[in-house]
Order: sequence, then structure tokens, then C-alpha cells
Amino acid sequence: MRNISRRDFLKGAAAAAVTTATLSLTGIPAFAEEAKAEEKETLVPSSTIDCDAVVVGAGAAGLMAAMELAAAGKKTYLLEKGPTVAVSNGSQAGGPALAETRVQAAEDATVTAQTLYDCEYGFSRGTVNGSLLRKCTDQGDRVVGNFMDNGVNMGLRIDSYGMGFRARHNFANLEGTQLRGLDRFGPLVEKFEADGGVLECFREALQLVKDGDAVTGVLARNGEDKSIIQYNCKAVLIATGGYAGNDERLRQIFGDLKIWPLCNTLSTGQGFDMVLEAGGIADRNWALCCNEFGGSNHKIPGVNGGQMRSASPALEPALYGGLMVNRNGDRFMNEQYLSDRPLALGGEMALREGLYYAVMDQEMMDAVATVGIRGYYGDPEDWYVGCHGSVFFKNGENVVRADLPDSVDAAVEQGWAAKGTLAECAKVFNMPNLEKTVEAYNALCEAGEDTQYYKAPYLLHKLSGDTFYVFEYEPSIWSTFGGVKTDDYCRALNKDLSVIPGLYVAGVDNGSLYCSPYYENEGASLGIAYTSGIVAADCMIKFLNA
Repeated sequence: MRNISRRDFLKGAAAAAVTTATLSLTGIPAFAEEAKAEEKETLVPSSTIDCDAVVVGAGAAGLMAAMELAAAGKKTYLLEKGPTVAVSNGSQAGGPALAETRVQAAEDATVTAQTLYDCEYGFSRGTVNGSLLRKCTDQGDRVVGNFMDNGVNMGLRIDSYGMGFRARHNFANLEGTQLRGLDRFGPLVEKFEADGGVLECFREALQLVKDGDAVTGVLARNGEDKSIIQYNCKAVLIATGGYAGNDERLRQIFGDLKIWPLCNTLSTGQGFDMVLEAGGIADRNWALCCNEFGGSNHKIPGVNGGQMRSASPALEPALYGGLMVNRNGDRFMNEQYLSDRPLALGGEMALREGLYYAVMDQEMMDAVATVGIRGYYGDPEDWYVGCHGSVFFKNGENVVRADLPDSVDAAVEQGWAAKGTLAECAKVFNMPNLEKTVEAYNALCEAGEDTQYYKAPYLLHKLSGDTFYVFEYEPSIWSTFGGVKTDDYCRALNKDLSVIPGLYVAGVDNGSLYCSPYYENEGASLGIAYTSGIVAADCMIKFLNA
């Protein structure tokens, strides 16, 4: 693999971000019944390449599958839309949930495949392909092996959300520094290429090639000279990472609201569209993996607006477990879901509202800045996330946000926060019911029992005084879910549920593996992406050997 310096990578990633909006799309989402027919350009290839298999997308699922295919002696082309594999979600995300790995065994913390399967399939309530998910849970140590056997060290994370097991892994060098980008994926690409595989970046897959019912190749655009290349093969894997970079599609599925992607925006749903154009169908689960580190707001200046708490300390109160209201000023949820299950349940509740607001008084503001949010609640021992999660409690001490008060003025000036009396804050955001909501909430706090949404008593704290703060938040996400319907061999299905020969789908493009709402155990998305890539590759190899 050609060595790429960090400076070159950053330049390439920036260029990719700038050009994302101009990359060719396949048209209006094919799953919309009211979608208009759009003329597609005729793609005329200027060159052809013959191989055994093509993998579209060099993220977690695609790279893992490509490695397995090449190791089995199959001539494999791995096509990446971006400038390097370092732009993919898989190269950047925290870490995967896996079962029965050597890393777990070394810490005497093995999570059995049954435990992980029961957790995820049980949470899905049968809405995913259970047989396919079960195959994925068996591949954990193969994922770890592909990393560690090639020099990428892995460790085991804490149980941040009280699941009762430690399935989530991380990537770190011997000094503990997190491995991301080329540091994580570079050695895997080197192994893939040493086994005869070919990685081609700046390759935007546009259309599948068919011979009768079978898929026999891919048409892709060379992003550098705009030429069309036809890759002829017997098996194609689609693993393009979802549709987080397609704002129109996000609005069509989840409503006309702003959803901030924290992930690779080169993923625009093209892989999904290509499969549907080739005769595939969509599965029924559409969901998002929501940000667990705080709120977001586009009014914060920056390249992509205020996406994470690093943009402002005032984004963090979304997770504090205090009073949350909707745009009417009404309380709408058990706020503990946002602190304890933000990836799935809490994020889903916030997404349903589109805009959601944290309400604080001066006492709460001062406490967070001096003793931390745990101290504000009296250091409750029963608050698992507060006691074990790194957001509120770290290295045996409460996390104090002394910088929170100073961030308020900027937030107010930018228009996503209000400071003043409760009536003044309500006026800023046109909330007719805010004052009555706080009055009713205070009554619950005084009684010590949340009879409205049943929040734990230790998170009930009365709001009072003359100075209040209200922070406006928008949803932000790590990944999208919802995609192609497959069988338990990752093979794409037609409308009559028969197999499309030669066409496979893995990762978040596979709509049969991810439920709605998203799984509550952290690392599930990345874990299923890696393992589904291996399952797909195993099935492709059998098909190629037949």
C-alpha cells in the first residue's frame, strides 16, 4: 500500500468532504412510492477489468470481506469512493461489540455468542434476520484476529451502560493511544494487497451489471479523470455505509428536520439504490444510531456546525438527566433514557421531537461547574452511568465542567440558548407551556416520585430561583440503519424473496441486521458490520467455488 502522510490524508479527506455534494447520486430514493422517475445517464465504460469479486465500500464490512476473499485466493477489487480507507466509519468509530474473543479471554471476561445474540435479537423483537445475526455473533475472534495478527492491537472497554457484559472492544497501541484512520486500517489493507487484492480509491460505484437475473459486475466512475470502468466478476458485495450523507433522504424518512451526521458523509445511499435498481427490495427497519456525547446545533459556527460537545460545553446538558422539554415547553420523556441509553432509546425520543431542550437553573449551573452533575444529584450510588460512565465520572472522581458557565454567553449570542427568568427563556423559544411544566416538575421533585414518566428519584431535583437556562438541541448521529433485505447468507433478495445470484450486502446497507430503534448495547453497529463482512465473504467464496 502506498504510504500516505497524515498531512496528505487530511488534505484528501478535506477534498472528499468538499466534493461530496457534487458526487453523482442515483436519484430520488427508490423506496418512496411517490418518487418521480428520473432519467439516468447512459454509462459507457472506457475500460474493463476482470476479476472474481468486487467489494464496494472499504469500511468495516467491506474491508473485512475483502481480506477474507483475497486470503482465499479470489482476485478481489475493493472500491472506495473516498481518497483513502481512513474516511470510513469503521476506521474512526470507537469499537465493535464482539463475542468469544481472545481479548476477552485474556481478561477473563468472555462474552458468549449466546449472551450477545440473546441481547441483540431479544432487543430487536424478531424484526431482524435471526439466523443471519446468529452467524455474525460467531465471528468475533476472526475479526480480532484480522486486526491483531496484522499488528493492530485491541483491548476491552468497560461496561459503560450497565449491560452486564463487556462486549465492546477498542483499538489502541501499547501506550494506550487510540488507533484511528490509517493507523487502524492501513495494516489490513497491506495484508489484503499482499494476498493479491487490489484497492482502488476515488472509485464511485454507479450501477450493477446484470446478465439475466444474475449480477455480473459493477460500473464505477474514476473520481480523478471521470472515466467509467466496468468490473466484470461473478460476485459483488455492497457495503457502502448507509445514507448519512444524504440530507434529502434523512428528511424523507425521519421528517423535515436537521440531523447532523458525525460520520462519513460520502455514504449517500448509493449502494442501496443500486441494489433496488437491480431488482432488490428494502427491509422494514429504518433507524439511526444517535450521538451519546451530548446535543448538537447548526447555529454553532464551524465547518459543519455544532456537532459534538467539543464544540461547546453547553451541548453536554442534554445528557444530565434533568428536565427536558419539547418546542411547546412540555416535558415529553423520562430524561434518564438520554443519560443511560442515549444511543437507542433516548436518542429515539429526541429524534421524534426534532428539537429538544434542556432546562437548568442557576443552582444546577453552579453545581456542574464546581462538583459536577453527579455532585449536583448527591453522588447517587444507584446511577450506574453516573458512577461508571466516562462522561460524568472518571478516574474515581466526578467530572467537573468549570467551563460550562462561560459557554452560555456564546450560546445565547448564537441563538441556541436563553438565559433569564423562566418567562424570558420561554419567550425566546416561543414555549407557551414552559412555566407550567416547571411548576408541575417541581411538584414531582418535592414529592420524590416521578408519577409522569417514572424517572429514578435520585434524578429529581427542583428548579428554582430567578435565573434559568434553556438550551436547544438537534439530533446528531453516528450511523444510519435501513437497507436491503437479504437472506441469512447476506444474499440480496427479489420481491418474491428469491435470491439475486451474485449479489451480497453487508454492514449497515443490510437492512435485515439492524433493528429500530438501534440496539441498546454500545458497539453493536460496528460489531455487526465487521462480522457480517466475514459472513458475506464466506458465502461468496462458496459461491465462487461452486
